[in-house]
Amino acid sequence: MATWGAFFGTRVMEIVKKHDSGGLVWKRIKLTSTRKANAKKRLRRVWQFLTGQKYTPMQQSRSNHYSGKVLVAPY
Repeated sequence: MATWGAFFGTRVMEIVKKHDSGGLVWKRIKLTSTRKANAKKRLRRVWQFLTGQKYTPMQQSRSNHYSGKVLVAPY
């Protein structure tokens, strides 16, 4: 798996917000973990498209995540 150096240490993301005036205004928003993950996926899709590779979504395992259930040991 490749590292994503473009996002290392980044806490904010800049987006372009369009206005009726026709000009573009840059708006800085906090880069949450969800936005960061979505940006990584988008970057990967664009990069693979530009290099001519076939896009295959990364398989994410949900088995390692906390399920919200409390496990109780038998007495």
